[in-house]
Amino acid sequence: MKAYKTKSAILAFVLTCGIATITTAQESETPGTPDINAGRAAFNISCRSCDSLRAGEVMTGPSLSGIYGRRAASESNFSYSELLRKLNAVWTEDTLDTYLHNPFNMGSQVNMIIHGIVDVKIPADLIGFLKHNAR
Repeated sequence: MKAYKTKSAILAFVLTCGIATITTAQESETPGTPDINAGRAAFNISCRSCDSLRAGEVMTGPSLSGIYGRRAASESNFSYSELLRKLNAVWTEDTLDTYLHNPFNMGSQVNMIIHGIVDVKIPADLIGFLKHNAR
């Protein structure tokens, strides 16, 4: 009888943990809600080798520190393409999303290793991360 109660207790514990895990996963994967940690990972994989998050630090690309809400091609210490300078755009969710999916859609002559992110969720997470770092 004691073994039966122990197995029942273990089963109850496993089921409770499983339900809690499913609930947590569903809450963190709410559509339209960016995952800042996934955005950080996307930045580290796709952006960090060329772009910095330190203000004014130019690498192969410009600093992305405070990019959200900033005018495109406005970092004074980086040489942007003429087309991007003339675009006169502000980096918002929409413009960043367009750029991340395909930089050439914004008419820019860019020299990027990544020519666009196909996955719909990754740009949203990356934008959430960049927004979070714009503070």
